[in-house]
Amino acid sequence: MMEGVLTHASASENPVRIISRIDINIAGGIIRTIREFTITNLIIGWNAEISMQQRIFGSILDRLLRQTQQMIMVSKIVSPLSAFNKMAILLPPNAEYESGFSKWLGTVRRLAGQLGLPVSFYGHPASIEFLENEMTRDTASMKAAYRPFEDWTDITKLLSETTRNDLLIIVSSRQGGVSWSHHLDQVPRMLSRRFQAYSFIIIFPYLETKDQKFMHMRP
Repeated sequence: MMEGVLTHASASENPVRIISRIDINIAGGIIRTIREFTITNLIIGWNAEISMQQRIFGSILDRLLRQTQQMIMVSKIVSPLSAFNKMAILLPPNAEYESGFSKWLGTVRRLAGQLGLPVSFYGHPASIEFLENEMTRDTASMKAAYRPFEDWTDITKLLSETTRNDLLIIVSSRQGGVSWSHHLDQVPRMLSRRFQAYSFIIIFPYLETKDQKFMHMRP
């Protein structure tokens, strides 16, 4: 499997470094590797299956969310990247106040640019207005649409505006983030029930710790 990854990465001219770990459990091995190599972004696959006992995703992903602050992108890609028609990005209220806002926005902008896809943003009107102003200041061109969306109790309403050929990106938040609400913890369950045939990515932005916030405040 790793040989296939190296071959694929070489064809796209992206450098890859394989790191092998032996640990008492998967989550512990990932967390220690993140700290050892000062990793800033984590991309991890998910099969979109949830049992009644699992809190959000399952033991591994839930532990990573609790014990890391890096940006985590939980992905389920069922179609070739070249087959997508557009990116639909849903962000929660107050997403613009998260410490990792600029980082995830830059990531999705680069992804849209590399894939040549138009982007539709959905979110609270105040967040959409802030986002549109941010995008206007940037000189890089990207075709984007902005639409209000506030009902996080039922994100399946997006089904009427998206298709299986769209890449759905949900911006979430860890508990403790300024945009976190209990509705966000239900999103993976809704995705697993209603969006099984869709390709999607759930982004958990970088979360600044209390110690880091204190350091920024020091003279």
